[in-house]
Amino acid sequence: MLENINKIFNKDILAIIAVISMIFLLSGGIYTILNKPSAIGIYKSLTIQSFLELFASIILLTIGFIGLIFLEKSMRKTFDISSAKIRFLVGIALLTTSIILMEVLLWLKL
Repeated sequence: MLENINKIFNKDILAIIAVISMIFLLSGGIYTILNKPSAIGIYKSLTIQSFLELFASIILLTIGFIGLIFLEKSMRKTFDISSAKIRFLVGIALLTTSIILMEVLLWLKL
């Protein structure tokens, strides 16, 4: 019984659950669920968020987090420098793309 509980509360599983809940909270998931706005469109107000904006922000935050994972993996000790460089460049590209597209989403609302 105790082994099953240890499998459920493994630190990797808890980290994944924490990241998923953080992405959901940062994207405004609770606000969208409680207010139930329409599903389509981007409102020209900073006080209203549609389901389309929720899903766009979830996807963009996930892309940014994957970029951070690539950056972290590239900084570890490795004997293969070329793959570390590729991971670093992919991580920078994903993180930069995520930030730029989040800015575009914000400017569409203004």
